[in-house]
Amino acid sequence: MILDLFPLPSVLFPRSTMPLHIFEPRYLQMIGDCLETETPFGVILLKSGRAEGLDPVEIHRVGATAHIVSAQYKDNGTIDINVLGHERFEVLKIVESSPRMIAEVRGVNWTDPDNPEIEELAKPVTSRFAEYLKLIMALTGQWTRKLDLPTSPVMLAEYVSAGLQVDNSTRQQLLEQTSVVEAMKMEMEVLDREIAKLAAAVRRAQSGRSN
Repeated sequence: MILDLFPLPSVLFPRSTMPLHIFEPRYLQMIGDCLETETPFGVILLKSGRAEGLDPVEIHRVGATAHIVSAQYKDNGTIDINVLGHERFEVLKIVESSPRMIAEVRGVNWTDPDNPEIEELAKPVTSRFAEYLKLIMALTGQWTRKLDLPTSPVMLAEYVSAGLQVDNSTRQQLLEQTSVVEAMKMEMEVLDREIAKLAAAVRRAQSGRSN
C-alpha cells in the first residue's frame, strides 16, 4: 500500500484520537486530498528533525493510519482536524521525500492473539491501569465512580498502550510490539513505575493541602 506520511513529535495508536492543526501548504493539500477521496494518511513519530519546514527528517518505521473524523476550515486558510487511529503499519520504502513523504507500507498485526497467557495477564493489567487512571484523576481533581475498560484482552492491550501518558520513546516501543503477551508485560512494567511516581505525587499534594 502507498501512503502519505505525516511525521510528528507524537505517537498515534489504533482506536485513539488526535487533534491536528494543519497550516503548511503541502499538508493542506494532503488533507484536502484525503477528505476528497475519503482515504487515510499515516502518522509516524519523528526520530530527528522538525515537523515544520522542508529540512530532511528521520522517522521511525512503525506508525498508524489516521482517518479524518472532523475538519474545520479557518478564515486564515488553515484546517483543524480530528483523526482516529485505525491500523498499524511498517514503512517498507520511501517512494517520495519532497515536498512531503510518501511511502510503501504494510500492515502490522498481532502474532499471538490466541495465546492463553493473554487471559492470565489481562486481569492484572486491568487492575493496574485502573489504579493508574484513578491516581491521575486524583492529581487533577477529577473523580469517577466506575472505569469502563475493554473486556477483550487484545483490545485492552491496545487501549492501555494508547492511554499511558509517558514519553514518546516508550509509546513508540509499545506501538511496535507484535506480541500481545510482550506488550502486556511491558505495560505492567511501565504501570508499576508510573504508579509509584503518581502515588508519591498524590501524597505530596495531600500533605501540602493539610499544612
